[in-house]
Amino acid sequence: MRIARLLRGRYWLEYLPSLLSREVDVDRVDYIRRDTHQTGVAYGRFDLAWLISTCTVGEFDGRWVTGFDSRKAPRVIEQFLAARIALYDTVYCHRTVRAVEAMFKSLLKRLKDVPGAIDALPGGGAFAKSIRGEPLSQTEILQLDDYALFNLIHQIANTPGTDPILEDLAKRILGRDLFKMVPISPKMIEGYVWQEEAQEAVYEKLYRVIRPYCPSPAHVKYYLVHDDYSVTYFNEKPKKNTEDEGEWMRRHSSFLIDESRKATAFQKDEELSARKKRLDIKRLFTLDSCSEAVAKVIQD
Repeated sequence: MRIARLLRGRYWLEYLPSLLSREVDVDRVDYIRRDTHQTGVAYGRFDLAWLISTCTVGEFDGRWVTGFDSRKAPRVIEQFLAARIALYDTVYCHRTVRAVEAMFKSLLKRLKDVPGAIDALPGGGAFAKSIRGEPLSQTEILQLDDYALFNLIHQIANTPGTDPILEDLAKRILGRDLFKMVPISPKMIEGYVWQEEAQEAVYEKLYRVIRPYCPSPAHVKYYLVHDDYSVTYFNEKPKKNTEDEGEWMRRHSSFLIDESRKATAFQKDEELSARKKRLDIKRLFTLDSCSEAVAKVIQD
């Protein structure tokens, strides 16, 4: 019960749940350290023992919050934030990783679009409910792991009578015949593809180039995926969020705490905010055989 209340942010020590979801929290500490070790990269290293030793409690807008010693913590916090950005840049958002994810995205979208497609597969189970938007039990959520997803893709690729688009995407994933990144700059992609006005016409020009290479020209939309991803040092309040700024910061920000126990949000600290970084990724993925042609259309 105590763990449930902590996860829901309703713990009797109201400042403790913030350790679970902030710019610097236990979840991010865990995956950065673990993924740095598993991938063998050096970008995710930071002094965890020192970071923990600076953790303390302070006051923000008349309420207690967890934070870090403003004298001792800035260097290790910057180290941590830079490590996270670097991991996203070199590991999580690597073009090959995102190409595979783009193909998964197309495959799952096709599963949802074709009536009864997933129900016809043996062992669709929890995936079928998830794709249909139905609530899942705790046991079913735990079934949605990498092995189950790989098994689902294998079934799609090898089940007779499967939808041809699903079969093609599944076989490409299993055979590592991956979508390729269109060789063009993010600025050109942003200026061409991310036009809200006449976006349908813009995509139609690209589809026209890709159609001859698709197993089913009528379903070309599954063979062009745009990748739009941003990672920031600090959590950013959404523009449409009308919540009071102070309350939003209390619930979403990490804090530096001075000797008088006054807490300052990372975003408002001059030293940290002066060093903040942002990773913006804008890419297009399509079939290898026509990626150069798609780039040419955008350039022209």
